[in-house]
Amino acid sequence: MSRIFLIIFLIAGVEIAFATQLSGIEGIPSPFLSVFGTPFLTGSSATCQSECNAKTIFTSTLINAILSSKLATDALDYSDITPSVFREYYCKYIASILKKFKVPSAEIFAKLTVDPITDDCGALSQPIVMQVYANTIVEVLCNEGILNLDNAAILALAYCNELETSAIRLCKRNDLQSKMEAVLQSFCNFLKSLDLFTTDKLPDIVFCFRKEVKFAANLLRKNIH
Repeated sequence: MSRIFLIIFLIAGVEIAFATQLSGIEGIPSPFLSVFGTPFLTGSSATCQSECNAKTIFTSTLINAILSSKLATDALDYSDITPSVFREYYCKYIASILKKFKVPSAEIFAKLTVDPITDDCGALSQPIVMQVYANTIVEVLCNEGILNLDNAAILALAYCNELETSAIRLCKRNDLQSKMEAVLQSFCNFLKSLDLFTTDKLPDIVFCFRKEVKFAANLLRKNIH
């Protein structure tokens, strides 16, 4: 329980300053993909540089794959979904998963995750939603020591394939709930395929996701005001 409360405490107070951006990709907000690009390093580290390059490969491969797929881009376009609808659906979905895996304080985690998307954020455009999921995935993979130069492109394409598969199965109903379900389901299935969907790892995954939701919410408000 102490670990859970520590993570909740960190969620409430953490603020990460991001200073990098990907350039030359039309339609991507700036700064985009907060965990990508060249990080601030303390000294020359081959390991850090290799991880940075792996992130770049993952990012560019994923963006190109998504933007080349109508199924993927349509699924990630939440522009017709209001912040209140987003919060309600995501909160229920995340809480149900955490409860299924018997993660303590499931409802608290779920609420903290979606609360940053307030009504003044406006529409969640496709680039913003893509940012949230891409950032979360790459951070989780790096935290677990999975992402490297050899598998970065393969993993990016695997996630895009999961997104397309879920979109084919669910988005044919052509309603907003199906769209959100397809995106969430593909995210979960991708992490399950890497054996990352476990009781001990889920709080950290939710923490990473919440950071990106918060970053996206701040970006949305800046774009409006």
